[in-house]
Amino acid sequence: MEDRARGSRHVRGYDAEWVKLRAAHLAKHPACAVCGTTAGVDVDHVQSIREAPHRRLDPMNLRTLCRLHHNRKTHGGRHTP
Repeated sequence: MEDRARGSRHVRGYDAEWVKLRAAHLAKHPACAVCGTTAGVDVDHVQSIREAPHRRLDPMNLRTLCRLHHNRKTHGGRHTP
């Protein structure tokens, strides 16, 4: 239910440009910046799109995080399914 309130991926800024940038980032930085795993990684915006929409496609605002570390950062330590 919470995801529906956030809007679609496209509405939140995850469009074709993002898909291309994400792939390029992961090609250069395939491992989690915290623990080094390459399994189940996401590309994280250091400054969120909500905080800094102008940095949405800024490669210097990206880092690779595994899902555990991404969820801890994004959800403030709460475990999410």
